[in-house]
Amino acid sequence: MLRPYRIDDIDRIVEIENNTLNHSLGIDFYTNDLNNPFAKHYVYEIDEKIVGFISSYFDGEIIEILNFCVDNIFQSQGYGSKMLSAFFNQFEANSSILEVRVSNERAIHVYEKFGFKTIRIRKQYYSNGEDALFMQKVFD
Repeated sequence: MLRPYRIDDIDRIVEIENNTLNHSLGIDFYTNDLNNPFAKHYVYEIDEKIVGFISSYFDGEIIEILNFCVDNIFQSQGYGSKMLSAFFNQFEANSSILEVRVSNERAIHVYEKFGFKTIRIRKQYYSNGEDALFMQKVFD
């Protein structure tokens, strides 16, 4: 089940980020965004356990996905696709944008399955010098 995040979810969100991405936007980021009307952060629960989350900003037209993670032990079981489907059903948007590491083939495959197209490559986007694909999905 997808639901908006709450303050008591933040530690788990940061844990999943650190485990899957090796970094986190941080406790302060998510705490401050609780009162941000543009912040649209959601957790995905199975049996009341948070197994994934998606953080984004929405300005009324464009959904900018910041982070999208499924806990390592729940990956490759279809939860990411279920979470993205439920997430996109929350909005009436023109498009969605995101960046993804060029090495993250699993995520790229999921995004392409949902209609994202690579717009350009952002050279040395990440702190380790890795390039990012800048991707966009246009809604019908």
